[in-house]
Amino acid sequence: MNDLLLNAIGESYRIYLSHGARSSAKLAALHGFFHDEVEKIVARDLPGRKIQVHSDRNRELTVDGSMYPKRVDVAVEVDGEVAGAISLKFVVTNYKQNANNYFEHLLGETANIRSADIAYASFSVIPLQPEYLSKAAGNARGAVVRKEQLTRENLMKYVNLSRISTDPPFRPSPLGLLIVDLDKRGITQANLSSLGLSADELKTMRVLADVGRFFSEFSSEVSKAASR
Repeated sequence: MNDLLLNAIGESYRIYLSHGARSSAKLAALHGFFHDEVEKIVARDLPGRKIQVHSDRNRELTVDGSMYPKRVDVAVEVDGEVAGAISLKFVVTNYKQNANNYFEHLLGETANIRSADIAYASFSVIPLQPEYLSKAAGNARGAVVRKEQLTRENLMKYVNLSRISTDPPFRPSPLGLLIVDLDKRGITQANLSSLGLSADELKTMRVLADVGRFFSEFSSEVSKAASR
């Protein structure tokens, strides 16, 4: 399953390189992969129910959270009611200057939707060495100023979030995170052994990167929401 995800990420990255930094076209392959897999597994787990998946492939939905409406990347309707949604993030450049904002925004949007009794999951794809680009006009891709390096500190906020023993409404359920090596010839899952993570922390990162586990847990959460 992760090989299929890496293929989708690779296609998204190639589109990003050819269409520019601000083009939404780069997300089509990644969103399409999640759309198809969610549709299959939720239909399998909820036989006899009417399942409709929404994404930018057909029509993105705006979900009514308990505090504010939120347009989501992938949404699942069961018998005409929104039962689950997924936030997808593929960060290609300038990650470290925005890392805290990404994480804090994730916590807030998750609390907003999960507190409305809607299953909410998040899957992020981040390069091990994100490029830092200069600003460029329009949709052009800026010049590479430097390559940055993810650190243990960057990853531990996700590890710690996944390890909270209770099920707080601000934690996506499930939470997914895949660290990759970017290459025009192919995308691979990054080796994290040089980041100083403990054996237990590396194990947690492998769990977070397992997209098969992600889909299975998300389907379970959708089933729970659909039965309320």
